[in-house]
Amino acid sequence: RGNELAITEVIARLSHTSLETRLAAVKALGLVSKVGQEFTIRALAACLCSESLGARESVPAALRIVAEPGDEFTIVTVSEYLSHDIAEARLAAVHALVSVFPRGDDRAVDFLVQRLEDDDDEIKNAAAQVIGILAKPQGGHAITVVARRLGFLDAKIRDAALLALSLVAGRGCLTAFEEVEALMQHDEEVVRTYAARHGLGKLARRGDPEAIAVCLRLLVRPELDVRNAALLGLKTVVKKNVVETTTSVSEVLAHEDLGVRLSGIEAHRFLGEKGFPEVSSSLAAGLEMPEAEARKAASLMFRATTEPGDEHAIRVVSLRLENPSVEVRRSALETIAKIAPRGHEVAVDEGLLRLRHPLLAVRDFVARGLAKIVVRSDDRTFEALRTLLADENPEVRAAATKALGSCMEPGDEQAALAAGQMLEDESATVRLAAANVFEQVAVRNDLFPLSVVQQYLENKDEAVRSAATRALTKFVDRAEPGAVRCVASSLENPDPAVRRHVAKTMRAIADKDDPTVLEVVSRYLEDARKEVREDALWTLQQHAKPNSHNAIDSVSVRLEHSHSETRLAAIQGLTRLARKGDSYVLEQIASRLDHTTVHARVAALQALVKISPKGHAESFNRIRGKVADEDLEVRAFAARKLGQIAEKGDLESIQSVASLLEHRDREVRLAAVASLPDVAPKGDRRAIQAVGARLVNSDEGVRRAAVVGLTRITSRGDNYAVELCARHLKHPDDPGVRQDAVWALRQVGLPNQEKVVLPVARAWSHLQVR
Repeated sequence: RGNELAITEVIARLSHTSLETRLAAVKALGLVSKVGQEFTIRALAACLCSESLGARESVPAALRIVAEPGDEFTIVTVSEYLSHDIAEARLAAVHALVSVFPRGDDRAVDFLVQRLEDDDDEIKNAAAQVIGILAKPQGGHAITVVARRLGFLDAKIRDAALLALSLVAGRGCLTAFEEVEALMQHDEEVVRTYAARHGLGKLARRGDPEAIAVCLRLLVRPELDVRNAALLGLKTVVKKNVVETTTSVSEVLAHEDLGVRLSGIEAHRFLGEKGFPEVSSSLAAGLEMPEAEARKAASLMFRATTEPGDEHAIRVVSLRLENPSVEVRRSALETIAKIAPRGHEVAVDEGLLRLRHPLLAVRDFVARGLAKIVVRSDDRTFEALRTLLADENPEVRAAATKALGSCMEPGDEQAALAAGQMLEDESATVRLAAANVFEQVAVRNDLFPLSVVQQYLENKDEAVRSAATRALTKFVDRAEPGAVRCVASSLENPDPAVRRHVAKTMRAIADKDDPTVLEVVSRYLEDARKEVREDALWTLQQHAKPNSHNAIDSVSVRLEHSHSETRLAAIQGLTRLARKGDSYVLEQIASRLDHTTVHARVAALQALVKISPKGHAESFNRIRGKVADEDLEVRAFAARKLGQIAEKGDLESIQSVASLLEHRDREVRLAAVASLPDVAPKGDRRAIQAVGARLVNSDEGVRRAAVVGLTRITSRGDNYAVELCARHLKHPDDPGVRQDAVWALRQVGLPNQEKVVLPVARAWSHLQVR
């Protein structure tokens, strides 16, 4: 035993292709080697980085024979391979540790936990599995060090750490819960979410009271992010329909902090199946909270946690209709409308009981609620709503109007007349409700409601006309001939406000390129008011067919407008009206490139880029020509837009943009630098050469622009760019060129890159650079 030659020969057989041979070699190693012999252990450890998979897989079995578990020399020798450059060696070392450490040895966890951060996913998972094998079950040290990795931002590290933690801690471990609770308060959302969803999901059984207690403690924390994590945790671990859990969560609704109470309301989503009565009773308290936000949240949660028509929930909520607070009553009535289907007897009876409540707000919301739950054409409901239409309170009238539409059958003439009268109500809320209700009370394209609405289109009040327009759109088809003729007849009205409103109405109902619409809209392109011009342009864009020359002419003129938002609208309009590269629109835009005002020339440049296809040579040349404009803003803007219109990789475009690095204006040079990545692919040698040629320019600003330009078109460490910059270290005349070459190398090269360090060192040693 102990003969090193024999040991060497036997270990060499561990790489054999035959499994039988490798197994025999493992047995033979136990016969020729002493237990704990360092020569054998070193030789076996060296097999961890063998190219032979069989050799690597044989190491753990061999180590069990020749090494004592926990032997310090073996631990040190094998653990060195945990950080080996070769992933296969690291993986083999992880597996080998099973034979090196005794079970429950915390040192193994300390070694293996580092491998949870390995770049190789297989090694991460293997390390997690081995931690589960070697760590002491529910051991505090292992749980602590592994749980720290759950706080890493790398998802794969977290997954591996969670696997290890679940193997060590099992389910229901209080120590693990404490670690997860801390992670649910982490600064990073991804960590909090992971701990709540996956951490608790792996470590706790549903209904585990300790896990639920963790979530409830965090649910009353002041930080919203922590409470959100607690909610996610509750969703993960809570068992539905448990009265004790619901009672615990309902206590949160009495917390003094609004945010905590909102989170408590949200927690009800996970407490029971739909219709669980304890959830409804608990949520009803939320409807009585003083804050509107809390009441709204409770109301929405009722819909999420109850079945439609849940009588218990309806009655519980209805009790809050008698609350002293108007806001509470409103929330309660809105909630009833959400959870009761149409015609539900309990909901309708509760609503009708309070239809004549002395408070106007109650009647308002009762009418709204009835509109959502009654069967259409119910006589009792309709008579009550007609009474409310004449109420002195506009909120009540608006509610009654909305309920009218919901309660009456389409085509009812009395309903149409009643809705039309409400179009001229003094309240904007009522007018809006009346306009919308025509969608429900009128038959599509029916002449009767059309004649009702038409009279309000000629009303002197702009608000009434707007309401009538909205009403018209609710029941007529687009470009319906009868509707178009009806609206067009109002163009003869002497009131200019009425005529202008016809254009807005046409925008909503007429077909594209309708001659009447184009004629009406064209009158207001030069209107003194901005909103009218913009509405006219928008209407023209909606109704003009693609490449309509008349529409393009009208919009192109606005490129010269003094207001920037109007010019922008013109540019957007051209992009909608014309196809990219259309010669007519390009000529219209190009004619503004020499406009007397700067803003018109800039707008024309911007429009030219939007309309021209990539690589359009004529547009590129036009924009290139504006780099010589008399105004600096135009010159810089043109330089920046060159890259956006040029075809990426085109040599002439690259050279053209690169030449601007020598421009006299700093703004133009900076714009050219910004354009380089648009025109030159990353690492393009032609571009590097074109930009690098400016490194020997006598102007420091040009050289600096060239350096910045190189960084935009190369990857750090690009050999060609580095070599190009290094050449200028030998510039014979200008020390500034040499010194800027050093700066350029620092920008384009990598730290400690040989092609950077050696040339600079050589130039420095010859006193050519500082």
